[in-house]
Parts: sequence; C-alpha cells; structure tokens
Amino acid sequence: MPILNLELIANGKETTETLQFNCLVHKHIEQVIYFPRIDDRNIPVAYFQGEEPDSWKNIKIVDKSYLAKNNRENRLLKNDNFIAITGRVYNSDFRDILVTGKTFITKEGLKRPLFYRHKVGDKVVDINISRIENSGEVQIEEGFLVDYEEGYIYTNYQNTYDYKTDSYSLFFVNSVNEKGENYNGLLNLEPAIPPVSWELIDPDTGEYIRPSYEIEETTDSKYKITIHGKESLIRKHCGNQSEVTFFLKLLDTNVIKPKLPAGRTIYNNWNIRFTNGSFIQSVNAQTFKYWIPEYYRQPFAPEFQVLYKSHVKCTLVNPKIIKTPRTKLYVDVFNGQHLTLFLYSQDKTLFKVLTTDAGLEGRRYSNTEILYESDGIVSVDEKNGFIQLNFDVGMSEFVFASFFYKTDDYEYRMSLNPTENTLADVYKWVYYLIPINSISINQVGENIKAVQCIGVNKQNIIQ
Repeated sequence: MPILNLELIANGKETTETLQFNCLVHKHIEQVIYFPRIDDRNIPVAYFQGEEPDSWKNIKIVDKSYLAKNNRENRLLKNDNFIAITGRVYNSDFRDILVTGKTFITKEGLKRPLFYRHKVGDKVVDINISRIENSGEVQIEEGFLVDYEEGYIYTNYQNTYDYKTDSYSLFFVNSVNEKGENYNGLLNLEPAIPPVSWELIDPDTGEYIRPSYEIEETTDSKYKITIHGKESLIRKHCGNQSEVTFFLKLLDTNVIKPKLPAGRTIYNNWNIRFTNGSFIQSVNAQTFKYWIPEYYRQPFAPEFQVLYKSHVKCTLVNPKIIKTPRTKLYVDVFNGQHLTLFLYSQDKTLFKVLTTDAGLEGRRYSNTEILYESDGIVSVDEKNGFIQLNFDVGMSEFVFASFFYKTDDYEYRMSLNPTENTLADVYKWVYYLIPINSISINQVGENIKAVQCIGVNKQNIIQ
C-alpha cells in the first residue's frame, strides 16, 4: 500500500500523521511544502482529493443582459409556445426562427407543430424510434410523424446529456428498406422547413423543389419572413388542409447573452461566448442598435457560419456515445467536411484514429504507426453534437475530436483557462456591449468591436 508522510508545521507543537491515498504514485515525491494561502503569482490547478478544473464549475457568470428591456428572453415565446400564420409572409421583430407546416395530435387531442425532421432515406418500409436513458430503453409510440414518400420523420424530440448528473436521453431510429436492409442510428435533426439556398432551386425551372423560407432585414431593423414553394408542394407539406397554416417558433439566439465556454477541461480554451442576437434600445430619446459585428468577422470556411475546431476533448456519455463540446456539427463527406476522433489510453498514448473520410481508410496518421479507420463511426447527431461508435470506449480512456461546426455565437478572444492565462483568476472580468448603429457589416470598420472587456482587481479598481 503506497504511503505518503506529510509533515505539517503550524502554530503549536510538531505532529506527524499518516494518510492513505487511493491512487498510484508513478514518480518519487521528494518534498511537499504546504502554505496557508496561494501566492498571487501561482495558479491553483490541481489538489489532493480534488476534481479536475472545469470551466462550467470554476467560472461563474453574473448575467446582467436582462437590464436592457428589449433584450429579455421573456419577449420570446418559450417552451412549447408558437405563432400560427395563414399567409406566406410574416413581419417579425426577431431573425432566428423555425418554420413548419407539419403537425401531430397529442393523446389529449391537441394539435402540435413538429419543427424538425430526420432523413431516413428512400424506399423505407418500416420505422421504429427508441429512447435510451441511464435506466434502460423504451419504444416511442407518439410525438412524431413519418412521411414514407419523402423519407422523413418529423418530430421535436432531442438527444440530451446533463453534465452535472451524467444523465442522458438518446433517441435512435431503426429503419428497414424494401431490400430488407436495416439501419440503426442516432436521431439527427434538421429544420422541417429549411432556409432558402441554391440547392433547393431547380436549375431548369427556377422554382423551389421543396418549401423553404427567406428572411430579409427591413430598414426599421425588423425582419420580413417569406415562405417559398409551389402551391402543390406547400399544400402537401401542410397535410392538404383546406386552409394552409404555418407555425413559427422563436429561438433564444435572438437575444444577446453571455454563455460559458464550449470547452470545459484544461485541454480546451475557456473563452466566454455571446449569442449572435440583436436589439434596438431607446435611451434619452435616442435609438441605439446593439449587435455583434465581430461575429461576422470570424474565419468562416467553407461557408458562412462554419468554423473548424481541432483536437478538442470530448465527453464519454456511455461506452458507445461521444459528446463534443460544440453543437451544430457540420459533416459533409461529399465536400470534404469530415469528422476525426482521436482515442488515447489512460496514460495518454494515442491508439486509434477514426474518420468519416473513407479515402483515408488504412492510411497512416501523421508520423505514427496508427492507421485511419473509417468504419468506427456509425452515426452523428449533428444538431446536438453526439457521435455513435461501433465499439466500446473504456471509461479511463480519452477521446479528442476535430470537426467543422456551425456557430451561432461569438467567442471573445481571451481564455480564462488558468493554465493559459495567469491572470484569469486574479481579476474579475467585466464584459459589456457598446451600440453599433450601422446595419451592415460592410459599414463597420475592422477595428470597431461591440464586445468590450475590462479586468477589475479585488479593490474594484480597473486594471
């Protein structure tokens, strides 16, 4: 049994106590010096019997964004609330929305819209949905609508994971096609009606091949929402009802709020994030517009909103499910936007590399003897950042990921990770927003920033 003797000398007589440690010591400890306080120049990173630093536990955000009355979340329709419209045009105070014409009837006989869809493919003849939680697996019988002709499941179900309690709720779709081929994978959602894009337009006729919506900002900083599509497609999407009705849901990204870092461990950056919202505020008879032009200056590639994260630590939800620190993953195997996973043993030795790029199968990773494997990733929930594997990962092993993702927030370029920033826990950091009245990013100088930050010491003096 490993024994470590600590000699603690304080006021009073000298005493010696033997402590039992439930860990293995791999290196000889020559001396341990105890101080009653931590010097300002030093960073408390690890402790005996302590937990690993975690940005969500070690950083506390005091959110004052609600003080701007037009930036309050209660202006949004929360929970299951939605807006019903009978026309194709709607004027809104908010930009970020979900649109659908699909509905289902609850057990109580209420009609509820379904804002998301999952693609199951063509010629599917049978579909089952199951939910797996810590306590076990159950079959789902309601809360979704299957369109076998289009090859979609419409639903509002979401895969979730609670970091605090380590509890999860994961939905799996099992489908069988005409050939008897079976597929079982994570529920992977996209909007029931997507925003307009060139991919939804027939190049020969110029018409939309499926319903889609367009958002235009008006001169009074409001938004005009227009739903496009041939009348026959619109009626089919809405269930061929006598009166076509669309349902709109407002998203919480319409307000500007601070968020904890996406990365939680000491291996990731601890950058405070701000949702890419906007609002108009009147002060002393003057009108100011608040928004974040820095968001639009981020190095998006290969398209707007898409960023790349390299080698960030992930969370093991269960032996076969990985959770990335970011949501809205962007995986497009046909255009080169791939996902790569790196698996390390307990002693942090790389032993496996997985990829969605089939062209890398069997090739050597970097200057190692490890070969890429392209069959280890079974499915991906891009919206919520879950990855399903076809093998078990040990609880003492580590998983890192490199991936593209679509961002709806701006990361302030200062990490509060104490291993990267020695001043991180020395000061209190105050973030604030200044108004930018220009309505276009092209009208804003490159050096103008809406999000500002100052450090304040323990005597409340700005540094």
